[in-house]
Amino acid sequence: SKNKTGRYFKYAIGEILLVVIGILLALQINNWNESKKDRAYELKMLKELSIAIEEDLKYTENHILDFRTKTAEKSVAFFKRLLKKEEADLDSLRFYFNWITYGVSFQINEGPYQALKSVGMDKISNDSLRNSIQLFYDFLLPRNKQLITWGENDADQKQTPLKHLFFDDAKFKITDNEVRLIKPLVAGDFWLEPKFIELLKTSESRLRWRRNHFEYILQDLNTLKALIDSELK
Repeated sequence: SKNKTGRYFKYAIGEILLVVIGILLALQINNWNESKKDRAYELKMLKELSIAIEEDLKYTENHILDFRTKTAEKSVAFFKRLLKKEEADLDSLRFYFNWITYGVSFQINEGPYQALKSVGMDKISNDSLRNSIQLFYDFLLPRNKQLITWGENDADQKQTPLKHLFFDDAKFKITDNEVRLIKPLVAGDFWLEPKFIELLKTSESRLRWRRNHFEYILQDLNTLKALIDSELK
């Protein structure tokens, strides 16, 4: 009787152990599956962020800096050469006159980052990467955006009363979907006018400020993209 009781007790202990082991294995497999899903979701979000940054880099480099800012810088340089009597190509006058007061709008796609924030930044398992992403979008980007906007607004406030002296009665036409100046208000060598020289200096300061801060953003974006792409490998 004692032997039977001992055997039953051993069987019971064995069955309990098997059940416990089965439960632990099931939990382990479930945790592994959840971790796999979390990692897949994390990589998906990082991929979307990397793609958005790539588009931001292209837009900032190609449109903001290489096109709009560079063309405006060439316009300022053109009039500075006129002032020094080093430029005689007056056929380009109308084109460059149209560019010296152009501003830019600040556009960075924050959608993927905001989506990531909405589900929780803890989805990013790499602490260093998570901190870098938050640093850029929550501090560096807003700071440079504010400085760029301030520079553009400050230039507009200074240039608006001066622009009226040259643009109020100017004539324009649309050519190839672009606004082109036909005739400025001031006849003759208007670029020698003190007010126009003041306008030119303001444009030069605006462009220098704009380029510096957009280049800071480009540098930060490239650094962040390299970190994200390294995590995606």
